[in-house]
Amino acid sequence: MPDRQEKIPLVVIVGRCNVGKSTLFNRLVEKRQALTAKQAGTTRDGNLGLADWRSRQIALYDTGGLDMDKKRAVGERTGDALAAQTEKNTLAYLNKADLVLLVVDAKDGPLSADKNLALWLKKEIVPRKPVILAANKADSAQTSCQAASFYRLGMGEPWPVSALTGAGTGDLLDLIFTWLAKADKTPAAAPAETETPCRVAIIGKPNVGKSSLINSLLGEAKLLVSASAHTTREPQDILIRHDGRLFLLVDTAGINRAGKKTKLGLIAGSVRLSWSALKKADIVLLVLDASQPVSRQDANLAKMAITEKKGLLLVGNKWDLVENKDVKALTREINNELPFAGWSPLVFVSALSGAKIKSIFPSLVKIDAARRQIVPQSTLNTMLKKMVSLCRPSQRSGARKPHIYEFNQLKNNPPIFSLRLGPHDNLNSSYFRFVENRLRKKFDFTGVPLNIITIRRPVKKDQSEKIIST
Repeated sequence: MPDRQEKIPLVVIVGRCNVGKSTLFNRLVEKRQALTAKQAGTTRDGNLGLADWRSRQIALYDTGGLDMDKKRAVGERTGDALAAQTEKNTLAYLNKADLVLLVVDAKDGPLSADKNLALWLKKEIVPRKPVILAANKADSAQTSCQAASFYRLGMGEPWPVSALTGAGTGDLLDLIFTWLAKADKTPAAAPAETETPCRVAIIGKPNVGKSSLINSLLGEAKLLVSASAHTTREPQDILIRHDGRLFLLVDTAGINRAGKKTKLGLIAGSVRLSWSALKKADIVLLVLDASQPVSRQDANLAKMAITEKKGLLLVGNKWDLVENKDVKALTREINNELPFAGWSPLVFVSALSGAKIKSIFPSLVKIDAARRQIVPQSTLNTMLKKMVSLCRPSQRSGARKPHIYEFNQLKNNPPIFSLRLGPHDNLNSSYFRFVENRLRKKFDFTGVPLNIITIRRPVKKDQSEKIIST
């Protein structure tokens, strides 16, 4: 998602709960970005994405269910703080919208909630911007015919679509683009080539302050926050540029052991999306609660990031709640609990007060540069000679000393190095640690896991090389 979304038309998708807004959003942006479920109120934070159609682009914003009466939203009526905050965000995006897409359920027909929302839109939105009525769940010819019943809402012609099968979505996009052109909001041309952002997945246990951290970084309350666990249900993508580098921050749902084991429900779906975000990331920003001891789940999340060969930044949040603010002692305590991640930078911040929050982006820039670093082959050749002279390699078993013929960097981002051995040689695991330590001492690989493999020379010229260990 390029960082030029504010320059292209914004289409906001609204509707009551469970009409398939998120499913339609996923269909139009052609990716499974929004979490979908039969449970009402699944979407809390909105989802922002780009839809490409006929070499043009629009920005789409998926909102939570908006249930309006003639005066107030349901969150305000019931006193539900999260519902009120969700609807407040929806109303803010409606004011920014260039076009509004009202989604209804063709199978259910017009309900009182649809009528109340249509009345409110006609009063508050229609005089200022166009509104298109989409009758979703028109999965058959019969339900497509039932869409005609929505004429009574007085919102114009209802367009039958099926987010599930994709039927009618092309015609819907044509209609959206036509109305935007009439409103002098012509969709932007799709760029031929865009800058690839550095993907940063912000992960952690529930309630460690991941969303608050992003809000503090952005300087605005963009994401929902509350004291309740699992407030965030689906990854939220946010583009931001720092020191000329484009970053895509991905806020994820809290990951705990119970959520991972759950087979049903929104928590299980949220956790699956969080794992997916971690695997797609370049860097993992692991948020820890600095006021609490490091837990086994914190360690498991750090190990997962390392296993997936991701850059790793440890952030101790809630610094304002730490009584003994001894940075060295707390750093030592965390490193003792996470000895396998001693190469990862650790910063302490307070998302609530904003203390030291500015230290995060410089650390991300440093890790991103380290991941993309390429070591010259001549330098590796010199290093190999020095390493062998300092410490002769030994095998896992047997008295014979292995011979290392070459030391190469196979790739970067993430960095992978190889040691070329004889056809019958192997290396003791301690020698891999020695090589890694020498690399880290010579080059700045802060926050980056190093993968060092061995490759055997073939016995015969026509025999292929074989990777034997990692």
